[in-house]
Amino acid sequence: MLCAYQMRLRITTTDSKGTPTTTRLGGVFEGERFDVRVFSTGTTEEVSDALGEHLLASDRYAVAPYDGDSEPTDATADADTEDN
Repeated sequence: MLCAYQMRLRITTTDSKGTPTTTRLGGVFEGERFDVRVFSTGTTEEVSDALGEHLLASDRYAVAPYDGDSEPTDATADADTEDN
């Protein structure tokens, strides 16, 4: 699903070392499965605005809008959050 508008989010939960506690966000949105990678910086890969707004509005995902300049890195945290 390619969308004209994209956003990145940041994970708001970290462990005692400040590392994000989530490596992926997953679930079903508008009848389609989604899987969003979270980088070691705590930011997500880009998602559509609609999916981003869904994640922000949900109590299940600990995310906030990303407004910084740090670039994502390939290393990830140790835990997953999966919506079944």
